[in-house]
Amino acid sequence: MEGIRNRFGALALLSALAMIFGLMVPTLGSMGPEAPKLPESAADEKIEDDLRRIFETEGEAEFLVLFSDEADTSAAFGMSDWEERGRFVYETLTRHAEKTQAEVISDLDAMDADYESYWIVNSLLVTGTATTASTLAAHSEVESIVHATDFRIPLPEEAEPVNRVQATEWGLDAINIPQVWDQYGVTGEDIVVGVIDTGAQWDHPALINSYRGNDDGDVDHDYNWYDPSRTCGDPSPEPCDQDGHGTSVTGTVTGDDGGANQIGVAPGAKWISAMGCDLGEDCSFDALFGAGQWMAAPTDTDGNNPDPDMRPHILNNSWGGQVAGDWYLEMINNWIAFGMFPQFASGNNDGCGAAASPGHYAQSYSAGAFDINGNLYFGSARGPSDFDGGIKPNISAPGVAVRSSVPGGGYDSKTGTSMASPHVAGTVAVLWSAAPALIGDIEGTKAILNQTAIDTENLACGGEPGNNNVWGEGKLDALAAIEALPDDPPPTTTTTTTPPATSSTTTTPPTTSTTEAPTSTTVPPTTEPEPGEHIGFDDVPDDHLFHDDIIWLAEEGITYGCNPPKNTLFCPSESVTRGQMAAFLTRTFD
Repeated sequence: MEGIRNRFGALALLSALAMIFGLMVPTLGSMGPEAPKLPESAADEKIEDDLRRIFETEGEAEFLVLFSDEADTSAAFGMSDWEERGRFVYETLTRHAEKTQAEVISDLDAMDADYESYWIVNSLLVTGTATTASTLAAHSEVESIVHATDFRIPLPEEAEPVNRVQATEWGLDAINIPQVWDQYGVTGEDIVVGVIDTGAQWDHPALINSYRGNDDGDVDHDYNWYDPSRTCGDPSPEPCDQDGHGTSVTGTVTGDDGGANQIGVAPGAKWISAMGCDLGEDCSFDALFGAGQWMAAPTDTDGNNPDPDMRPHILNNSWGGQVAGDWYLEMINNWIAFGMFPQFASGNNDGCGAAASPGHYAQSYSAGAFDINGNLYFGSARGPSDFDGGIKPNISAPGVAVRSSVPGGGYDSKTGTSMASPHVAGTVAVLWSAAPALIGDIEGTKAILNQTAIDTENLACGGEPGNNNVWGEGKLDALAAIEALPDDPPPTTTTTTTPPATSSTTTTPPTTSTTEAPTSTTVPPTTEPEPGEHIGFDDVPDDHLFHDDIIWLAEEGITYGCNPPKNTLFCPSESVTRGQMAAFLTRTFD
């Protein structure tokens, strides 16, 4: 499975340009005749060796059937409406999965096998024998069959609390978020953060007011909580926390009791939760897939009536493991297609090359951890990524002796990258609340976080002084990040700069409710320069976030701003900045 496939040849480039300038024609996927089955010897090669050994020793196993054909969601990256984008991706993925999985499901039904179908990753989770696996592998549309491995929460350490001199915690002060609240008056309003973890105590004093299921005392857990493994009931009627880890993580994102316990980075944001880690400190494969799919199209607590309009903007994942391969990459690619920011913990594994999966993918944004004195947490997992050799973690955040909420209504301090990750997730919530134009722009958001992080040199595991495999881009600085935003951001957009290239169909699913997106004012169009002026845009300052991209386009002959109808050379829709389009184009040409 290739995940995001690098197919930007001439046709893909033409499509990308057409989409930017409003010329994209939707393409409809088509299904040919029934796919042939492969000879047995070729088919069995699709079954991974580890799974074969489990069959030999245990006879039966839980395994994942992965399909080679991924849906094309690239058109989503040109959609500026949050709900339209979500419905398009949902319908594309669900219809594609239904068509491509049909023949394999027919075989499973004939065998009376136990299975679960997923659309967020085109796959089937099956419980069966070696014979079952061989029968399914014979289908040409099946790419591989792998063992469904359980994963772990990066185990946090209990920590002695640090001295507190005010209501906010040291980690909040370290990333300068109180200054953001005070100077900009933004705390994450209109943004929803989804937490995939061990659950959460929804009525904890620091969490109840930011729980999306609580509307001024009118509580409704549908579309706000999901327990795919039915750990807390069948169905699970309300959020619970089977370990305590999730309550702590959620507190660092949004926690605030209105008094002396201001523990969250984005107290104005809302949170929802799905229990992806259902086995104490372990996270079962089916729980992680179920939680990840639910986040893209939340359902009622029974798991019915999915509605992509209710998806969160940001996903915090303080879990991971040392697992090879691209087992979760398609999940993350599709989250990004939905416009959701994929935030992960780097893991608590000392040594170079120990960054945990799935945070080690290039598409994931992972956080390492440091302490109150600015020193690296010794267990903060370092890169390079053992998947693609890339720099990991991406950034570092407070993660030692972080005080947050715990089940029972109390507070305690914990240490680990699990505590660092929600600092980043909360910061993204504040940024997107302050600049709605960034909503869904994953690459643009990463660029701001990266460029404003405080460089911290450590080349022990490779990299460069300002971006290395110990600290990533450096220490998170929320104030610098918000100061890097445009002075007058354009209206809400969900456009991102690097769409995956795959095949799709488009329709709109029925909805049960909607979530209003924040709005802003429109940026006036730029004027066309007079002949004889230097090539470029006169109104682009040297320190503009996308200065180099815009000037590069100018040097390539795109030298005018947006002043229709006289000139439309570089005139994206009013809800998309020239900088975002410049970054998109340069990456496309590159």
